[in-house]
Amino acid sequence: MKKLLLASVLLALVSCNELKGILDVQKNFILKTSKGETIVNPGSYKSSLNIKKNKAIISVNGQGGDIKFEIKFNSNPNIPDNGQFIISKSESNQLFDIKGVNQTTVSRSGTKSTTEPCSMPYNDVVCTPQGCFPTTGTKWGQKRTDYYDQTTTRTTQFDLVDDSDVNGFAHFKGQQSDSRRVIIREGTCF
Repeated sequence: MKKLLLASVLLALVSCNELKGILDVQKNFILKTSKGETIVNPGSYKSSLNIKKNKAIISVNGQGGDIKFEIKFNSNPNIPDNGQFIISKSESNQLFDIKGVNQTTVSRSGTKSTTEPCSMPYNDVVCTPQGCFPTTGTKWGQKRTDYYDQTTTRTTQFDLVDDSDVNGFAHFKGQQSDSRRVIIREGTCF
């Protein structure tokens, strides 16, 4: 299982957020780790990763369950949100290069309207036989909100290549999406 996990370390080079995907390994290859070299066997592995500066935290789903692993890189590779990238052997501390492409798309829904609950603080004066006193409170009401939903989708594909196999001996494809509500206009609370 540890061999599978180490293979997924390569995924860490292509994303700033968690990325879920599949790593397909066509032939054995050697992965360098802090404990030496490990052989990664052919297979298809569900993987996820999280990037933090110049290290990656990898989770691989294999026969023994989920395993997490951390790897550090010599530098913070320059990987565009859209376009091709190459990470050399020396940047990744591995025996192969990583050649890939990222594609980021942003889509939005049409404008939507809704009525939402809201609150307003208020100041008042309460008078009793003993005198008048200032008081504060909160009024609850509703307001109209116009918004749209925005979705950002990041797709990453890369191949692991070396001098003997320029077409690649392993391929990864993964995707990550984030959605958020963008407020266009909010009405007055009434």
